[in-house]
Amino acid sequence: MALYRLTAGTAIVRESDNAVIPNDPANADRQAYLAWLAAGGVPDPVAVAPINGAVQLAAIRAFRVKKLATTGQTLDALALQAGFTVTDT
Repeated sequence: MALYRLTAGTAIVRESDNAVIPNDPANADRQAYLAWLAAGGVPDPVAVAPINGAVQLAAIRAFRVKKLATTGQTLDALALQAGFTVTDT
């Protein structure tokens, strides 16, 4: 684990205390980070949260419901467009 971690923005996180260091050249913590980089330091990559299967499934369902509501199509019509065979049972 490195001393610093990148973020999705321009700030840096110091791992020892989770301090968020802004992208401000006048900031003393930023200057320390830049000196650490110049000395060969390599920050950890951006922390990415794992994809939760249940959350992903809920997002897919919400997209389908919105698609049905905005197009006025039926589930059968969408299934046919996607190449599925629709049968009455």
